[in-house]
Amino acid sequence: AITSLKAALIMSVITLVTLIIAQLITSLVLKHLQQWMRLGLYTLVGMLVVIPSMILVDKFSPETMLALGIYLPLLAVNPLIVRNCEREAVETNIGRSLMTSICAGLGYSAVLIIVGFARELIGAGTVWGHKIPFIMPAESFLMPMGGFIVIAYLASILRIFLRKVDPELADEL
Repeated sequence: AITSLKAALIMSVITLVTLIIAQLITSLVLKHLQQWMRLGLYTLVGMLVVIPSMILVDKFSPETMLALGIYLPLLAVNPLIVRNCEREAVETNIGRSLMTSICAGLGYSAVLIIVGFARELIGAGTVWGHKIPFIMPAESFLMPMGGFIVIAYLASILRIFLRKVDPELADEL
């Protein structure tokens, strides 16, 4: 779904806001509930952020909303949000929970932005909709396979970097 830099930035902002709000609500209120109750409430909290975001994106950039397709509504049940809420917000205080949500959101956003930028550049020969001279578009990168290829290269680069910095960690991954 993230085939452009614009879509990646929009998805990144919405993900970050959703993570922060979900973790703050969990840290303040939901951690006092049973786990089986919290899991459903994470979806409701996610929807409270995602639905207004969808309306705004559709109003100001309908073509981006169309490009994001089903992936923006699926953000309401993103496993990253549930995992962070259950692992961090339930166990820690508000400050640490906020910091964790920001860090997780920024890391997720970095990957989205790099993938969106690479797919738009390679697949369409554009950046933010502006044609880049001397780039021959490979439209297959706009298909799901292109996203997997970009992510595979990113994972390879990360592994090479980790082997230089911390070989034991690289082997564990």
